[in-house]
Amino acid sequence: MTTRVVSQENLDLSQPIIRKKSLSVRNNGTLKSVVDGGEFGTFITDGPAAHGGTGEGPSPLQVVLGALW
Repeated sequence: MTTRVVSQENLDLSQPIIRKKSLSVRNNGTLKSVVDGGEFGTFITDGPAAHGGTGEGPSPLQVVLGALW
């Protein structure tokens, strides 16, 4: 995943500005998922041990709520 920065001198406002970002997620059938953000690194989401996860990372709900913060 890469990001291209456009300077204001070369900015053509007659064309829409489109930013594409992508993530890939790997899961081996458990509650633990490894999220790859490309140039931004990787992180783990997981359920708490009490719910069958390993507790190695925040739950998916915690990640979504953190993104909204």
